[in-house]
Amino acid sequence: MRKLFFILFATGITGSTVAQEKVWTLKECVQYAYDHNLSIKQAELSLEMDEIALEESEWAKYPGLNASASRNYNFGRSIDPLTNTTGIQKNVSNYFSMSSSATLFNGFLLRNREKQNETRLAAKTHYVDKIRNDISMNIALFYLEVLFNQESITNNKAQLEIARQQVARIQKLVDVGSLPKGSLFEMESQMASEEQRVIQAESSYEISRLNLTQLLDITNYQNFLVEAPKFGDPILDTEGLTTQYVYQEALKSMPQIKQAELDVKAADQGIDIARASLYPRLSVSASLSTRANDDAERAIGHIDSISGQPVYDFVPYAFDEQIEDYFGQSVGLNLNIPIFNGRSARLNIQRSEVQKAQALLTKENTENQLLKDIQKAQADVLAAYKGFIAAKKSVQSFQEAFNYVKKKHDLGIVNAVENNDAKTKLNLAISQMTQSKYDYIFKRMILAFYQGQPIKL
Repeated sequence: MRKLFFILFATGITGSTVAQEKVWTLKECVQYAYDHNLSIKQAELSLEMDEIALEESEWAKYPGLNASASRNYNFGRSIDPLTNTTGIQKNVSNYFSMSSSATLFNGFLLRNREKQNETRLAAKTHYVDKIRNDISMNIALFYLEVLFNQESITNNKAQLEIARQQVARIQKLVDVGSLPKGSLFEMESQMASEEQRVIQAESSYEISRLNLTQLLDITNYQNFLVEAPKFGDPILDTEGLTTQYVYQEALKSMPQIKQAELDVKAADQGIDIARASLYPRLSVSASLSTRANDDAERAIGHIDSISGQPVYDFVPYAFDEQIEDYFGQSVGLNLNIPIFNGRSARLNIQRSEVQKAQALLTKENTENQLLKDIQKAQADVLAAYKGFIAAKKSVQSFQEAFNYVKKKHDLGIVNAVENNDAKTKLNLAISQMTQSKYDYIFKRMILAFYQGQPIKL
């Protein structure tokens, strides 16, 4: 029973450990970065600020409405609002008002500002896309680095196994006296070198996993595994793919190009906004107001029956009656004509024109840089492909050379130094071929990205 409990407990622990390990695809890594990367979150918050600015400019077209109320206590000498006489007294007064104003014409300032904020919001959207693309490309690079180091471990372990087999074979030959014991020592040193290469490859693999998880802001990198697609030998499929074709496709899809175009449009709208200060401003305003005094009295007159003269009695003035009696309304039109303001309007227009010129230069520079990047990407793809073909031929040559030396070494014709030298050259060639393969995959991914294709393996 105890043994059964131990087995179930151990199985549960193992199952829990396995469940924590997740094999990530490149697509999942990119999506995770979209959701958690701090640079992307900062860009998205900046986008929200532009959304608020746009909503603010939309509401600015509507009339404003404000209400106010005040209660004032006056002590000392003051004017009685009813008798208009001066005296020393306490006076408690209440004031209520409501006002509204609307702009009828201001050189289309509000409309142009709303359009500019719409343009800036669209440009910021493409800026966020640019940040996402940059993050995606970095993730792809780090992802392929993990795959390269993972394959390097496999290759080095395969070479280590060959060395172990050689050590075992030489051990038998030494035991029967066919080879001196020194040959065994030399081969064991070669096996130790192969073990060291495996350890170095495993260390590089761990570091590359750490780099990728740090880019993704994942803390538990020990359980982070990546999916390893099966890659065949690179195939050059870019023949006939002209630079101009890729460039035209990139102009349609690259967010930095769209952002630069919208920045020019926003700068042009800025000129229209600056010109609005040259035009008169016409606005309308309206208000409602009333007041009341806590200690107010009003006079009620009647004719004295004896003297026949008018006599006035002062009675409390009701609050609601005061509100009604002092209720007033006003409507007004306001015209503001700019005549001279230190040439601020003209200078603002000039400043806006300079900003547009800067935006045009930025757009041209962005397009030129994109063309250069595409030219470099095409050259990199071709160079990476040629490098892989050369590395593959080199592996084949060194493999044949090692097989030949190995046979001679097994026969005792050559010593272990020559055998180890051939083995080392083969290992280096295999490593260079693997690196060339992943270099080509990444460079080809970049070129496909400029054609508007998503980042994928």
